[in-house]
Amino acid sequence: MALQETATFLRALRGSFTSIGAVLPTSIYAARAMVAEFARRRGPRAVLEVGPGTGAITAAIVEAMRPGDHLTLVELNEAFATFLRRRFDTEPLFRRVRDQVTIIHGDVTQLDRGLRFDAIISAVPFTNLPPELIGAILDTYRAVLKPDGTLTYIEYAWFRALKPLAQGDAERARVAAANAILDDLLAAHEFRRDTVLRNVPPAWIHHLRLHDPPPEAALALAPDERSRRVRVGPAGVSSEALPWAGGLLAAGLLLRRLRPLLWSGAAAAIAFFRDPPRAIMRSTP
Repeated sequence: MALQETATFLRALRGSFTSIGAVLPTSIYAARAMVAEFARRRGPRAVLEVGPGTGAITAAIVEAMRPGDHLTLVELNEAFATFLRRRFDTEPLFRRVRDQVTIIHGDVTQLDRGLRFDAIISAVPFTNLPPELIGAILDTYRAVLKPDGTLTYIEYAWFRALKPLAQGDAERARVAAANAILDDLLAAHEFRRDTVLRNVPPAWIHHLRLHDPPPEAALALAPDERSRRVRVGPAGVSSEALPWAGGLLAAGLLLRRLRPLLWSGAAAAIAFFRDPPRAIMRSTP
């Protein structure tokens, strides 16, 4: 199925990069980071996935689903929507929750505003879109997200800063306007960002709360065990290691005689900032 999924993705990508905005399906490492906040929440849970594509992130959501949960998928690309329906009809992992899933082929801005979700997981390529469409999508998210709900979305790391360098004046102006919307959104609402290096290209996973949740909402969450972790393997390292390790590796490329020492220093920095999963001790009153 992995080969069929990639082939379907690449066929749809031809001529549709603006609406798809990815070069390959999301890696399992990025997909699990996307699902982390949804998985923390105690059920029953309603989750909205926007732009599921061939289902790379959907598979991670399905793994985390329990009885009583409901998943709504909104996919603009008809070929992807058809492919997803086939997966839920034929694959054991997907068939397990088939009766808990609604697949909508259409525009998310036309979603019923009366719906309410505990989590929104979005793969919409915001940087490729006009600012007014970004605003309309975010307005929809605000309308359907519960007060204590979370929005998670993915973007390629450093892509927004690099994209304007190879564009004309009109495109640079559009990207600048889109960036302003996203920068304001993140400054006001982001509470965590995961860096996932094992994705093509590396990705940032943004986690946001669009509303101020009531204090008692914390009781519905499992502990957050992933803060500031860069996913380079099962254990991971803290994002604080990146400037140290990156600087020493770059210096090693330039200074051949000192390369073993510098690269050993980079390895030491990664080891020092290691961030493995940790058992959380819970006390009872």
